[in-house]
Amino acid sequence: MNRLSGALRELVRLDGGAQVRDTYTDAFPRIRFVSADRVVWLSFSRAGLREVRVNLVLRSLLESDELPGFPSLEMHPGWMTREAPVPWMRPVQSCDAALDARFAIYSQNGHPVAHVLPGRVRDAILRLHYSQRKPGVSLVIGGRSVGVTKQFVTRAVTAGRLRDLLDSGSFLFEELQEQFRIDPRGVQEVHSGAASLRESHCRVCGEPFESAPVFCVTCETPHHRDCWDYLGRCAIFACGAVRSTSRQIELASA
Repeated sequence: MNRLSGALRELVRLDGGAQVRDTYTDAFPRIRFVSADRVVWLSFSRAGLREVRVNLVLRSLLESDELPGFPSLEMHPGWMTREAPVPWMRPVQSCDAALDARFAIYSQNGHPVAHVLPGRVRDAILRLHYSQRKPGVSLVIGGRSVGVTKQFVTRAVTAGRLRDLLDSGSFLFEELQEQFRIDPRGVQEVHSGAASLRESHCRVCGEPFESAPVFCVTCETPHHRDCWDYLGRCAIFACGAVRSTSRQIELASA
């Protein structure tokens, strides 16, 4: 306990932030950092006699019309069982061999996640996974927040290692926030890999696809690029998402 409290005090001295503790609910003190676009909470929880979990919660302070939110996604080390399974979070593959080999991945209703995990986000996740001596990290992404949990040997916790974790978590958060941030037109494009074309006609104009369409990142409905730009959102009434993704597809020849 003294080691952890000392590491937190040193981190506050080096990086600022406010140390907070509710003596009724908190076994350990917490730190809150506030910047122009986010608030970050760092806390501890017990993981055994000699280990402790370090928990980061990073929440966006951007307006909702600039960042509607992140898709719901969980990633846990492949050897770890989820403590409290949620019925609507279903196992999926990321289509990235490095991530699928190291993590059990869950998304809301099993929605595809490749568009959430492009190269820079993938690199940020692997950076967190391999940070410190013991590989492994758990991530909970959704709404306007990113949660990061990393397990440490208690005697190895120092202000420097906590700062490294903060830096790695902030890097991931910045990449996700930049990816899903809405541009001034109210449209955000994210890019992912190959896809198959399930529909032959655009839902906006009713015309067939003669060139590669863009896909809604939520429901995967294809649109002509010009039609998406004109409408500014998904054409499916019950969806209405404002983010699209470009993918490599093969169109059927006439």
